[in-house]
Amino acid sequence: MNWIDGVLILAIVGTIFWIWRKPVILILESLVALIIGILLSSVLLSSILNQLMRWGWRENLYTPAFISLFLSILIWGVFFVLFSSLLPARKPGILSKILALPLAVVFVALLAGLACLVLPPFISSQKLNSSLANSHCCSFIKKSKLMSLPGLKELQGRISEVYTPQNENEIIILPDRLTIGSYEAALSPELFQLISSERTKAGLAPLQYNDDLARLAENYGEEIASSRILSHLSRNGKTPADRANAQKIKFNYLGENLAIAGDIPAAHLALMNSPNHRDNILSPVFRRVGVAIFQVTPSGVLIIEEYTN
Repeated sequence: MNWIDGVLILAIVGTIFWIWRKPVILILESLVALIIGILLSSVLLSSILNQLMRWGWRENLYTPAFISLFLSILIWGVFFVLFSSLLPARKPGILSKILALPLAVVFVALLAGLACLVLPPFISSQKLNSSLANSHCCSFIKKSKLMSLPGLKELQGRISEVYTPQNENEIIILPDRLTIGSYEAALSPELFQLISSERTKAGLAPLQYNDDLARLAENYGEEIASSRILSHLSRNGKTPADRANAQKIKFNYLGENLAIAGDIPAAHLALMNSPNHRDNILSPVFRRVGVAIFQVTPSGVLIIEEYTN
């Protein structure tokens, strides 16, 4: 237990005592309104973030927390006012106080959970972030069923920024907070389907999936993970063509796409919005493709696409 746990416990106990003195019907109304606010905000959050990205919004680390907090408070307030108008409060009696205690505990626990999920993106202090990460209360909340709600997973550190080199010479040094993890072969069909769908919509011939190109992509993904540099030029100066030749892949034309984003659709959308990468996806010259996807911590993916004729 660290000092964050101590502060949270004192705040929880104090807030419970303060809420407990209120009429039980007000606590129940507020609790139900808060639960509705959390549920609806978790349902709407992913859709709102994806729509903002389609509109060209440059999402940052604060966006999911801002939207989630705003939606939760807004929906909570609307439903609390609605419930209060339908069920007026009465002066609390002994039975009311007994019933109010567990409701107050649940209510404060939900508020503490939201605080642990929403506050970290706004904290720039590395020491404070470390204390939050080591807090038993916050760890328990992040492992709870609350985090099974799809939208709230966005608050566990979704990669809001998109990283993709725009030309052959651009070099992106990955920030320290990003760690490239394991290769996820099972995710490749999802990305291949997105690529195929774009070509179908453009009236182009479908691409043939090629295992050699997939291995080329996987090998380079491992090199990116090791070097922490996102670039079409490897750290020893080799180009995509050099790497393909080293694996004895035959080609006349070759294209490579790289991107790190919060999920596969977000990474694909970023590539489609980049003229050079879009040209690779929709090139009538290319006939084969291989892809590799790596998990990135916090929640995100690195995708590598290799195209040849």
